[in-house]
Amino acid sequence: MPEGIGVLSKTGIKACTSWGETWAAVDQQIPFNDESIKQQIEWNENNCLEGSAGHRAPDGGLIKIEGPFKADFDYYNFDTLLEMALGAAAGTVFTIADDHSKMFRMEIEKSVSRWRYDGAMIDMFSLTGEKGKIVQAEFGLVCRSLSRSATAFPSLSIANMSRVRFSVSTSNSRIRIADQADALASGDEVGWEYFKLTLQRKLKKDDGTNQGRYVLQPKIDGFREVKLEMRIPRYSADTYHTWKDAPTKLQSDIYFTDGTRSYLIEIPEMLIEDGLDAGAKGPGVI
Repeated sequence: MPEGIGVLSKTGIKACTSWGETWAAVDQQIPFNDESIKQQIEWNENNCLEGSAGHRAPDGGLIKIEGPFKADFDYYNFDTLLEMALGAAAGTVFTIADDHSKMFRMEIEKSVSRWRYDGAMIDMFSLTGEKGKIVQAEFGLVCRSLSRSATAFPSLSIANMSRVRFSVSTSNSRIRIADQADALASGDEVGWEYFKLTLQRKLKKDDGTNQGRYVLQPKIDGFREVKLEMRIPRYSADTYHTWKDAPTKLQSDIYFTDGTRSYLIEIPEMLIEDGLDAGAKGPGVI
């Protein structure tokens, strides 16, 4: 009998068009590091009083399937998931759509069986970079249903992989930030030791009906949130504090390249909200 082993795991996806449509084989393999997609059942406890301290078994209610999918971000394998997260794609240009219903199927090989998530939408997407390390991508998934299959995983492979590095060299990565008076230029380049860019879509993902135990297709339920966290290693100027105090509307972009492919993340408008810390907390560097 096979046993589940992480190094033998693999994931495939396939775009679909409706929530809960008939399963079709995945057609693209995605490299990943970690997934914690869990099925949770809302149990209805039986608390009827009948002369005993014991109680009868609960009854199952609505089924929710959610969790994170994490990976080393790379230049070749994430176009489909980027479109699913952001909503709009024109060639290799991805933009955030106000409301979209992009969804996909996902199958994860776990040796014992293949876990099939029939219908998945992305509620949260983040990129995290730390100096000299590989940029980490995380996708928060909401899935319709889960089944476990004995059918062999499709014959897929990963042809190319070039991971995105938040490099110590400007030839591989670049960050620019400035006010909105002029277009960003080379003089606006800055050095950060850490960043985290997060898109939270605010989907309503716990609605159901008496016609089934699975949640209805998630829908937008509020204003999206886009946040950029960053960390600077040295306090050497008051620029960020001045921008925050004003407050000043800013623009920024983050660029990565491996020499063949590249990503350019454009943030046309933002404000510094909170978190600036230049406290002198001891004898060390501020």
